[in-house]
Amino acid sequence: MADEADMAQEFEQRALEHALAYRKKSVHLPPKGICYNCGEPLAEPRPFCDADCCEDWEKRRNAQAQKIF
Repeated sequence: MADEADMAQEFEQRALEHALAYRKKSVHLPPKGICYNCGEPLAEPRPFCDADCCEDWEKRRNAQAQKIF
């Protein structure tokens, strides 16, 4: 018979499997010297100038995928 620790571990494993199955698919964007969102020139090789631009770009991409935008 399973004790509480076994049941908790099983629940945690199922929750992890569910989260992994339904996680957002990330898009790999190669650095192009300017921010993909605002077009600001970047000194470092990265796709966005900051986290806000990255978030804005993802929101716009998701909205376009849902044809809301």
